[in-house]
Amino acid sequence: MFVGLTTLLLYVLVKRLLHRVLVSQAAEHKALEELSKSEAIYRSLTEQVPAIIYRANINDASSNVYVSPKIRELGYTLEEWLASPEAWMEKIHPEDRPIAIKALEIAHQNKTGFSCEYRLRTKNGEWRIFHDEAVYIEDEHNHISYLQGIMWDITERKALESRMRQLSQAIEQSPVNTIITNLDGNIEYVNKAFEINSGYTAAEVLGKNPGFRASHKTPKSSIEALWNSLLQGKVWHGSFINLRKDGTEYVEQAVVAPVRDDKGDITHYLSVQQDITLQRKAEEEAYRLANYDTLTGLANRNLLISHLSQHLSSAQRQMQNDILMLINIDHFKHLNDARGHRFGDDVLKSVAQSLMDLNFDQAMIARYGGDEFAIHIHHPLSYEGTMAHHAATIVGNVSKVIMQPFSIQGTPLHITASIGVILFPEANNDTALTVLKNADTALHIAKQRGGNQTVFFESPMAQAVERYYQVERDLHDALLGQELQLYLQSQVNASAEVVGAEALLRWEHPEQGFIPPNIFIPVAEDSDLITQIDHFVLHEVCKLLVSPHLQTFQHRISVNISPRTFRQHTFTDSIKQMLSIYGLSGDRIMLEVTEGMVLNNLEEVVQKMKMLSSLGIHFSIDDFGTGFSSLAYLKKLPVHELKIDKTFVQDAPTNQSDEVLIDAILAVAQKLGLRVVAEGVETEAQSVLLNAKAEIVQQGYLFSRPQPVDLWLQEINRVKTNTPL
Repeated sequence: MFVGLTTLLLYVLVKRLLHRVLVSQAAEHKALEELSKSEAIYRSLTEQVPAIIYRANINDASSNVYVSPKIRELGYTLEEWLASPEAWMEKIHPEDRPIAIKALEIAHQNKTGFSCEYRLRTKNGEWRIFHDEAVYIEDEHNHISYLQGIMWDITERKALESRMRQLSQAIEQSPVNTIITNLDGNIEYVNKAFEINSGYTAAEVLGKNPGFRASHKTPKSSIEALWNSLLQGKVWHGSFINLRKDGTEYVEQAVVAPVRDDKGDITHYLSVQQDITLQRKAEEEAYRLANYDTLTGLANRNLLISHLSQHLSSAQRQMQNDILMLINIDHFKHLNDARGHRFGDDVLKSVAQSLMDLNFDQAMIARYGGDEFAIHIHHPLSYEGTMAHHAATIVGNVSKVIMQPFSIQGTPLHITASIGVILFPEANNDTALTVLKNADTALHIAKQRGGNQTVFFESPMAQAVERYYQVERDLHDALLGQELQLYLQSQVNASAEVVGAEALLRWEHPEQGFIPPNIFIPVAEDSDLITQIDHFVLHEVCKLLVSPHLQTFQHRISVNISPRTFRQHTFTDSIKQMLSIYGLSGDRIMLEVTEGMVLNNLEEVVQKMKMLSSLGIHFSIDDFGTGFSSLAYLKKLPVHELKIDKTFVQDAPTNQSDEVLIDAILAVAQKLGLRVVAEGVETEAQSVLLNAKAEIVQQGYLFSRPQPVDLWLQEINRVKTNTPL
């Protein structure tokens, strides 16, 4: 029984021990399972973190005992990274390595953890930037044995920061104003350029609406267009006229755009503004110079043409008529010659002001050319009456204003004007240039009729004016093609002896034959062609005077010089050069000038005439008595001769008034010791009358007609010549 009891007790003990063992093994297994599960979760977490997690020995920080699989993104396997104790440090950029070492030393000394940024080389040689953060890990004995950390790849973030830094610097240092506002339009940021250009500091404008700088000159429509664009999420381009802090006005070219976040929602507005005040002023000045006359301030020809083109389109579309007047001041060139250019400019300004004072409705007044003005008037729909009657009324008002006495430089002046008028459009295809051409045609006819006339354009007029311009074109070709010929007309004394000659010009057109001087000379005088003609005649006369054919003819040859040629500042030098080229003495030449020319800036004319006289050149006043004849100016001029105009000579035998005028001219000449030449002597009665009064040189058909050089030479060889010079 004892044995049985003992056996029973042993069984119970063994069973209990065995139960305990089994329970203990089950708990241990469960713990292992929990540990394994926890480790799996930890590994899963470390492997999913977008960074490299590592553990390194505290005694050899470069010796890794663990690294997360993220290391593979650098091209390294886990084995490669863990196999080499120096793997981490060797792969740090040489420039950053001392920084990492220093950070580790400080971490070891202070046991405060490790933090550092450095560049790390990937297996393919690329450098990536990492931010490394690590802490110390204690073992079960509370001894620090590991450094465990996480390496974040911040390469992209650094690049983004760099770009943002560059962008920020670019905006801050940009020479153009940059403003950022919130959706309410209140300023949240301004750059340095804004502060410099506006005079306001950032602190003064933050929270304000940019409109506080408005000058109220920016069109309301521009502001409305700005907000319409922004509310639709669109970019707006335009300009503002703003005020600086000191109150000065400036113009800004602006681009305002919505700023969107990652979701595409508008969060702010960005405005980039550039000061274009100087550019705008330069543009305005360029426009003014291109479109306005600098002397009168009126529109010029360019703006008039543009204006007419716009109105033509409107008038044709609405079947309305407009009025265009071209106004030319009569004899303005003579006035300019007699009184000088400053006086002439003052006349033009006074006429311009008088035209503006008429205050026409819907009108443009322009200075069309030198002494021409244009007035374009839109025919009002409310006007009751015919278009022609309306135009006649307007023209009458214009003529009345121009004919009123002007006070120019303290001198009273009466002027008249020739006016060409056209009512347009005449046809649907009318252009500004055709309308102007037709108005110019009417003006040309008015001038041909003697001035102080008004002519309304009619189609047949164009043909006559076209002939005029054809003469001008052909005359230009004639100068180039040597179609002009030198003619000479002898001058004789009372004994019919040749004592001089006048150089004249004839034109033999290749198709039309001889064209009379009274046709082409006025055309030439209206253009620069007269200057070319004058120089041509002077050269031909010089060549003739030095030719062997004229060795025995020691008299002067007279050459007509136009005011335009004489006024050239190079005229004196050109005469000197001409005499030098031909080896000719100036006393063989007599220059014929008009009274009107010598009265133009008298002092300057006297000086130029004296310079030419020093070369031996003699001067004759042509058509004396038909202009502003005055002993006062004659006494100042180095004049040697007066020419009596043929209009006085023709009727002198039968008209006592003409004879009295001739006596007066002879008295002036005798008083001043001047030679006298009478032009247009065609009858014996005229010649006898002149010879009975004094020693007068005569020139006219009675003695000699103008002849080509070769025929004239034959003539003077047949007749006697008087004592030379």
